[in-house]
Amino acid sequence: MPTPPTRTTTLLHLDASARRRSFSREAGDAVAAAWRASHPGGIHVHRDLASTPVPQIGEAWTELCDYVLEHEITDPALAGRRDAHAASRAAALEAARETGESL
Repeated sequence: MPTPPTRTTTLLHLDASARRRSFSREAGDAVAAAWRASHPGGIHVHRDLASTPVPQIGEAWTELCDYVLEHEITDPALAGRRDAHAASRAAALEAARETGESL
């Protein structure tokens, strides 16, 4: 039996046009306004990728991610451990030194 559709409680609204008055921005704004009106308790998350671009992912970042996963630092139980955070930072710095990237 198919699962019935669920009501969306969060809207992720992305703008990517470099034009401040583009059709896509106007359409996105209209859709977001209609969604907010029909979801009074919903969460509207707006991200403007033209004014705040997503940072580039470099080799140092991927090395840090590999280290974090390898040492299971993503486990919430480890979040408060100082040694987990220190190890993450040390791995990032080492990867940055090896690749010449800055963090």
